[in-house]
Amino acid sequence: MRAHHLLTLVLAAACSEPKIEPEDSTPAADSGGVEADDTGVDADDTDASDDTAADDTAADDSSADDSAADDSAVDDSGADDTGLPEHPTEPPEIPIYSGGTCPTLIGGPTRDEALITGFISDGVEREFRLMVPERYDGVTPMPLVFGWHWLNSSSSSFIREGDVETAIEEMGFIGVFPDDLEGQYLFNWPFFEEGTAAESELVFFDDLLACITDQYAIDLTQIHGVGVSAGALWVTYLSTTERVNHLASVTSLSGGLGDGYGIWAMDWVPQARKFPAMVLNGGPTDWFVLDFHAASERYRDELLADGHYVTWCEHDAGHAVPPFEAPPDHDTTFYSMWQHMFDHPYGLEAGASPYLTDGLNPDLPEWCEIAY
Repeated sequence: MRAHHLLTLVLAAACSEPKIEPEDSTPAADSGGVEADDTGVDADDTDASDDTAADDTAADDSSADDSAADDSAVDDSGADDTGLPEHPTEPPEIPIYSGGTCPTLIGGPTRDEALITGFISDGVEREFRLMVPERYDGVTPMPLVFGWHWLNSSSSSFIREGDVETAIEEMGFIGVFPDDLEGQYLFNWPFFEEGTAAESELVFFDDLLACITDQYAIDLTQIHGVGVSAGALWVTYLSTTERVNHLASVTSLSGGLGDGYGIWAMDWVPQARKFPAMVLNGGPTDWFVLDFHAASERYRDELLADGHYVTWCEHDAGHAVPPFEAPPDHDTTFYSMWQHMFDHPYGLEAGASPYLTDGLNPDLPEWCEIAY
């Protein structure tokens, strides 16, 4: 990743993104500094000793042995002609918490009740909101959705603007919404810095996944990630790493890949797991320092070239809250976005989607389509 026009970025980072309702800058007494708003594939090992112990008369069949040796030299771990392992259809093992024994995590159905502070990850105190619906019974597994907020915002903003309190109750999922390390990264999330900073943030993802799945009944085939703007750039970055193997699907709302000739570069890394994705943007006016429309197009194109299924959504509201509406008989504003996730569980074949045979979910906006 190469940085260009750094001064422009520094100035931009001092401002909130436009057309998003700002946070109240007065911190709540119990917020812990969060702004409060309204209240190995195991390779098939061949035992060479078996061959050497064979009768010497087998030397006459050396040509056959050589042929077999040639076959055994082929990587049988499931790699395709790209050198990547085969597309996995079962989730990987959950990572181990970096802090040893997980602390008790008590979430809640509202953004005020959901705040958790003092969570140690990679030796640093972190905070996040863990949204748990009242209907959660502690036994029936629920989907888990990670949501990363936009620039100069917080988990509280995501929950408010995303109508998450309504969504978790109506749709029956648990949501975890990390807060950034205030003042540590240029764009709140370290997709720009990469390196050690990015790895530490990825460990935070690991630790949240480890401790939430340890204490809550989670459907491991229904773990999803969504980000908005800077958060979408972060989820895009995460999708270029092995951590994406834990996600059944990825949703990018005005994120995408950087341009190597522009402000910054973020290159796509081909993935063994061909996760389904929703890539959404606000059209040609989706600008805020970066051209999110072009970045989203690059992300879509790289995903398609790498064999992923993509739902492409392009509205005309620019860099703003996407104009989703609750469908008839539902209360959740972003109902079709959440449902898109749950329609794409872990276990689908590479490049597959129920939408390819049944058509798009009719609750999706008319500005969404299957990308080819």
